[in-house]
Amino acid sequence: MEAHQEIPEHVLTGSAENPAGVADVRQGSLASTPLARATQPGRKGRRRGLWALLVITLGTAAYGFAYLNRPWSCYQRALKALGRDDFDQARYELLRLQGLPEYEPHACVINGILLLQEQNPDDALDEFQLALDHPETRVLALTLAGRTLLRQGKFQDAEAVLQRALEYDPDVAEVHRCLGAAYFDAGDFRRSLVHFERAGQLSLGDPNPYQFMSVIHLSFHQTELAIDDLREMLLRGVSGSTRQDALLDMAQLQSQLLLHQEAIDTLKDADESSGSLALLAECEFNLGHLEAARDHVARALRTDPDNFDAIMVQARLDMEAKAVNPAVEGLKRAEALRPHNGPMHTLLSQTLHALGQDELAEQHAREAARIVELEHQYSELCNVALEEPRNALTCFRLGLMAERLDMQTEAAGWYRAVLLVDPTHAKAREHLSELPGGPASLGGQPTP
Repeated sequence: MEAHQEIPEHVLTGSAENPAGVADVRQGSLASTPLARATQPGRKGRRRGLWALLVITLGTAAYGFAYLNRPWSCYQRALKALGRDDFDQARYELLRLQGLPEYEPHACVINGILLLQEQNPDDALDEFQLALDHPETRVLALTLAGRTLLRQGKFQDAEAVLQRALEYDPDVAEVHRCLGAAYFDAGDFRRSLVHFERAGQLSLGDPNPYQFMSVIHLSFHQTELAIDDLREMLLRGVSGSTRQDALLDMAQLQSQLLLHQEAIDTLKDADESSGSLALLAECEFNLGHLEAARDHVARALRTDPDNFDAIMVQARLDMEAKAVNPAVEGLKRAEALRPHNGPMHTLLSQTLHALGQDELAEQHAREAARIVELEHQYSELCNVALEEPRNALTCFRLGLMAERLDMQTEAAGWYRAVLLVDPTHAKAREHLSELPGGPASLGGQPTP
């Protein structure tokens, strides 16, 4: 189409209309006589026009070929090929860029990405370094370098590189996403929130920033905002387990705000699972719909007999029906699953009192009070961490508290935050290595 635009309008229309040719056919024998051929108007003009059209056509084709093969087009095609993991095409375009001094930075960017694909991050960083002085490549090179440094656990270096990228262009969504994730991992939630909010504004189809933002708003005890984040995340389009988790998290938060009917409506869009059925049972129980609660909890336990939340709802249903012994039996199973759950110990204390086992009931009541106090201390220390981010000691204490509360995911996050700030922190490394998934998360961390 671009080649056609270079051809003058009269050439396109003139080549399609030929009144003289039509007249030749209609004139029959007159047109075939030597005199007619000699005196026929436009014969030489038509020949010259045909030659001109041929020249223009060939010139247009040559221009199109040159345009498609100019270095900038090769660079753009290489980037698109890398975006769809077509590494062979990217290498082919790279060969066409190499040897052109003015496009050496562009070639370095492509080569650096290919080196990352080959698990060679150090050489990739060297390539990105060579692309920092060119205005067409510096922001992309800085972004890729920052992401690479983050994966290597070099938080401070990555932060400096990504901030430099923002100085050149403050409106690159990927840079804000990287900084948001980096600050999130470091426990610097205020800075993280700023960058994730900007990433969400710049990339209207990306749901990922809102998943992080929901966690951050919860850390600020802003449950309503966390629900809004999850709703926006779902509107932007997520699927599979991510969508299921978002719906369950949203319903759980609505239930915590006593919006039980809203939680039930949210769960209508979720796939049926032991988790969704257990949450439905809890909401129906709180609304006084005991038959619906019994139905949901029975289905949940058939799907997963060890679902903690379903066991807890079943115990409440048993207590409502004055079936104390089955309630105690179920709560003992729940205790084995989550020994540091405060509501479980409170309910177990109540059931044991109903059985006249007052001494044992008091033990569970004291354990429930201890857990409540520990949760309060954890919340207070989280507030300290929000005001004084990147404090290795505070993050380590939060990791220890989270472990004592059976919050293993949160504990691992705090230990990783410690190691980002202080890679030589041996205790944080030891605790992280003992948590599920911990050893794998140490892969990007430098050894002391």
